[in-house]
Amino acid sequence: MDGISFSDYSFSEDEKKVLLPTETESIYRYSSRSNYYVYDRETKIAEELSEGSNA
Repeated sequence: MDGISFSDYSFSEDEKKVLLPTETESIYRYSSRSNYYVYDRETKIAEELSEGSNA
């Protein structure tokens, strides 16, 4: 996971995967957008969820 910086994370119920928001940007008072990755702790692979989408 070189080059990916995150400040928050959430585990799946079985704790095998971790959701990592990156590049979080505030939009409005209570809203934000982020790029999300899912990190699989068993395979040690991170996959981007919404590649190239900033909507």
